[in-house]
Amino acid sequence: MEKIFVSILLIFILHPLNAFPQGVTFKDNFPHGRPELRWAPFPYFNLDNLERARDTKASDHDNGIGILKNTNVGGFASLSYAVIRQMSNFYLEAVVYCPVTEGNKGPLAGIAFLIDPIKGSLYRLVCDFKTNDPTLNLAYVGLDTRNFPVYLKFWDTKEIPGGVPKESG
Repeated sequence: MEKIFVSILLIFILHPLNAFPQGVTFKDNFPHGRPELRWAPFPYFNLDNLERARDTKASDHDNGIGILKNTNVGGFASLSYAVIRQMSNFYLEAVVYCPVTEGNKGPLAGIAFLIDPIKGSLYRLVCDFKTNDPTLNLAYVGLDTRNFPVYLKFWDTKEIPGGVPKESG
């Protein structure tokens, strides 16, 4: 049985804080299933890239979302990033589809930031909503850690605002 990791990124906004509110805003809502930014696969994971899709249930009601599938290898991480100029001191906002699964195992979905495709590193926030021990977690991942996460923070069921969702969404 082939496992497919699907992460749906609905809204992607980067505001450079050093220039906020006059700063540049990078945004991708995938209007009508078309990306507004140029997306590239992270070179140190599977080379799956963000795909466009039409979805009438999109949270911003523009009928578009981005979907990242894990089809090249099936089971290991996939990551795409928006190709924009390098920045620091920014604000990031995203809406991410998080699956809720039964048992001890399930797919991870989340958002990566401070992605460096040259050094092969990133930080990521992941929803791991399996019924046994559901958490949100923040980690550093890089070539220097052999792509294994170095966990920086876990939020358990008592610390997740609003609690753990009962169903995927």
